[in-house]
Amino acid sequence: MANIEQEPHQRYLSELYKRLGGAMRLGLERTEAFMEYLEHPETSFPSIHVAGTNGKGTIVAAAARILECCGLKTGRFTSPHLMKFNERIRIDGEMISDKQLDYTINKWQAWLDSHDISFFEICTGLAFYEFRRQQVDAAVVEVGLGGRLDSTNVLLPRVSVISQIDYDHTNILGEKLAEIAAEKAGILKRGVPALLLSQARESQNKILEKAKEQEASIKVVDPADYAEIEELKPTGMRIILKEYKRSFWVNLTGRHQLGNILLAIEAVKLFLGGEKLKAEALAEALATIYWPGRFQQLQKEPAVFYDVAHNAGGFKALLNLVKELFPKDRPAFLIALLRDKAAPEILSMVKEADADLYICGIPDSHRAMDPGELCDLGERFQVPSYPSLTDALPVLERRNNKNPLIIAGTHYIANEIQRYWLSKWELLDDTRHIF
Repeated sequence: MANIEQEPHQRYLSELYKRLGGAMRLGLERTEAFMEYLEHPETSFPSIHVAGTNGKGTIVAAAARILECCGLKTGRFTSPHLMKFNERIRIDGEMISDKQLDYTINKWQAWLDSHDISFFEICTGLAFYEFRRQQVDAAVVEVGLGGRLDSTNVLLPRVSVISQIDYDHTNILGEKLAEIAAEKAGILKRGVPALLLSQARESQNKILEKAKEQEASIKVVDPADYAEIEELKPTGMRIILKEYKRSFWVNLTGRHQLGNILLAIEAVKLFLGGEKLKAEALAEALATIYWPGRFQQLQKEPAVFYDVAHNAGGFKALLNLVKELFPKDRPAFLIALLRDKAAPEILSMVKEADADLYICGIPDSHRAMDPGELCDLGERFQVPSYPSLTDALPVLERRNNKNPLIIAGTHYIANEIQRYWLSKWELLDDTRHIF
């Protein structure tokens, strides 16, 4: 993503991307200094703060949409982006403009030049500054990495949320689930109510322990207590919410997404004081959640999907969904890989799932595998490997079967997917503007 062709009105990208790829330095000191320079925008809006390994972006997208449908002007901060940097910062679903980003970065240029501050720390400042400038009624903020030392943790939110904990970034957050959970639990604040998705005992107990230390009330959300899935389709699912005794259509699919949707609903309820949400507003929100790259259908015949699953937990959920939706088919998986992900574990899972497997590189990322690494991995697993998605897709297009193809592994191939499908195949009507 760093090698984006820049228009004249996107000069801010040069300032931001030149700060990518350096050594990672977790800690709040630089962000706190930045917030002081900006006159503390993080204190100017009430927020929901969301941490976790998998699902936190979905929770943010769903909670923000529910708040919007309840009539609140809502800011949203997520990462990474798929197609365009501006996706990270939204007001009522609309991306921040190039013009505003360029103006803001230029305004800060002298301070940025004199301080050693990272890409994500600047992103956080941009989001919080824009939320204050736009005078939002609520903001939903996704943690970038971990929680305790993430730059978003300068917030004092109205509600804290922790989604599924799994193994990812273990070189930074720890090798054990309890260690990772402790880092994620770092977003818990004294006196701030929290929600936790029901999960493995090791991580759940550690988070409950941290909540007790912080004197933060915390509720464990077990999806079975709140809802059941009535119908599961590739394009969405119909769920029955027990509180409402009626069904709702959700514009996302998968049993793993049910818990994320329920966390979002409960978080908004807490944010608004605990009252039951109006069914009409909730129905509109769930049916119109916009969150591309989550089992997103790109083509009908044969079916092609894109999913940004990029760790073992994400792939487990993805494989379960594919098996449930296509029990009689032998799907094909095209996995795009970054160097710092658990590639052997992920590829082993896919091979064991009775699926055809192909792998490809990601040319435009500072975290990409080099061609030698990619070839070695392909030979090790005895699967075809390709330099890029663009090299792989024409080959897979000539498959002599109608089994589904799932493209997965990273956010960093969305540009290639967009270019390829616009030039090769007709997009579905409801996904023509997905990115």
